[in-house]
Amino acid sequence: MKRSLAGFLLFFLASCVTPMSPSDVDEVTTCKGTTLADIRKNLLLEGFKIEQETSSDLITNFKQTDIWHNDRQFLRITAVEVGEKTFKLKVRRKSLRIHRGDNYDMGMHGHDRRSRASSTIVLDFSRPIEVEDEDDQAYYQEHFDRHMQLRKQICGM
Repeated sequence: MKRSLAGFLLFFLASCVTPMSPSDVDEVTTCKGTTLADIRKNLLLEGFKIEQETSSDLITNFKQTDIWHNDRQFLRITAVEVGEKTFKLKVRRKSLRIHRGDNYDMGMHGHDRRSRASSTIVLDFSRPIEVEDEDDQAYYQEHFDRHMQLRKQICGM
């Protein structure tokens, strides 16, 4: 019992992440010394498609960035001018995963007329369901380098 509890605690502590401070989040979500045209060019070179654009902001379509088995990850970037040659970035994440209900169940499922236990096997090969999750990027200290790399790709710095 103690060994399994210790293993669980070790797994739990290893999976913990530390939220970034507001100043660090500001650092990885702000482009300084650039223009909207430069940001647009950088996004296009990174494979994003521009969905909407005005003279002071732009929004990309979702671009697939990762795939693991049937799970796919997408990013959408929004850049908004907040000052002279200063843009604030908002990153939106979307994941699509395939949930399959393929399973079977064997066991005791009631009694027959003579009060004997009966065994049944239930097979369920239902159609896969695509599950979509979408939310704003969460910023964790352990992923600081990854966030800085994305900012560099967008801002060109």
